[in-house]
Amino acid sequence: MEHEKQVEVVKQALELETQIQVLEQFLPEERAETYAEPEPRPPVRQEAHYTEPPIRHGCKVNWLLMLGPAGITLALSTFSNSAFLVWMFALTLFVWVPVYYFALYRKQKAATIERIRNSAEYQQQCTAARMAANRQQQEFDEAYTKAKEEYDSVLLPRYQAARSAWEAEHQAQIRKEEQELAQAKKELAALYGETRIVPAQYRRVDALQYIYDMISTSDYDVHQAIEYFDKSQQRALEEMRLQEQQQANALAIEQNDLLDRQNSIAEKARRDANIAAAVGAVQRHNTNKAIKKWMEK
Repeated sequence: MEHEKQVEVVKQALELETQIQVLEQFLPEERAETYAEPEPRPPVRQEAHYTEPPIRHGCKVNWLLMLGPAGITLALSTFSNSAFLVWMFALTLFVWVPVYYFALYRKQKAATIERIRNSAEYQQQCTAARMAANRQQQEFDEAYTKAKEEYDSVLLPRYQAARSAWEAEHQAQIRKEEQELAQAKKELAALYGETRIVPAQYRRVDALQYIYDMISTSDYDVHQAIEYFDKSQQRALEEMRLQEQQQANALAIEQNDLLDRQNSIAEKARRDANIAAAVGAVQRHNTNKAIKKWMEK
């Protein structure tokens, strides 16, 4: 095959291999892609809440009546040691105060609240509050009805139409790319079958790119370019192995240095222990010797 024909065939094979690689990479992503815009949320009907008007009962604790007897008995007991006054003070403080608060004040307060609640004026206030709540609920219902009509007639149909259009276009794009992929594979198989320009193990983008770059810029043919490609791959493999070996050697040296440091530390610890043991033995010997001399006196 002439040189120019080899360049043309390798270029065509490279373009088809590149196209197939790109399509096979992006087609799964496009198939998994979904419409980006979220579906509009339907309106929510609001609820108006009726709250009873507050009751202002006006009842107040009569502190003088509640704590006055205890104060009087306390004042009298300071001038007298009478046990009766002490007893009366305890009675007015611990009995009268709870009786007044719970039996009198709370009862009066409850009766006043009930009277106000049953009064015509308060009932009018309740009626006005219910009417206000009803008016607010009517406004809520009108706003909800209007929003629901807009959602059903405008927002949702517009979203569905846009989504349907996108999905149709998206599926058409996918079908187009699938057809392009099938056509590229068919053309590439026919090209390899007719020309047998490169062996099967070199029918990939990186190898074809190397071969094309070499034969399109020189007089080398495909077979010579393949030889140089093999050599470059072998050099790259050797460089990678050399780099791995250098890394392994550096790691081994580092581990050996760590082991040496650990051995040095252990050896120093053993020497220190031996020295300490020897010093202890000498001290014990001297002590025993001194005790023996003292006992012989």
